Amino acid sequence: MPLFSSSRKPSARTRAFIKELARVVPGSEAIGRGKQPIEKLAEAARQKGYSRVAVVTEMHGNPHTLRVLDVDEGGWRWIGGIAFKSVKLAREFGGRTRRPDMIASSGSHAFASLLGIKAGDSSTVLQQSNSEITFFQDGKEVGPRMVLG
Repeated sequence: MPLFSSSRKPSARTRAFIKELARVVPGSEAIGRGKQPIEKLAEAARQKGYSRVAVVTEMHGNPHTLRVLDVDEGGWRWIGGIAFKSVKLAREFGGRTRRPDMIASSGSHAFASLLGIKAGDSSTVLQQSNSEITFFQDGKEVGPRMVLG
């Protein structure tokens, strides 16, 4: 499971996006980066037992990319990323974020595998089509909605 963080000096919207992601991805956490270099962020993740760190960068105050690094005892390395065309927060479409125990995956599994999310039986479903990633719980959309760029 990932540890979510941001690039330096994130906007309020990017911080809210990171918190929403951490709420819908079980076993994850959101932390503020502050002025920490990536090395310190990787070390913090390692100490907390995370194997992935997802860093959200922004453009014009909006979340733009999610870059993922793999963390192990030997160090860290960038392993991939996803660019967003747009992001809609749950609060913007009346959705609510709830922390699930497990997550099931529907459609393409690229996003889930990049973050190291292991799918299981759950009432929360991560749904990924070619151009959109959404989260559903008990038939209602929860969490952020991401249109891929």
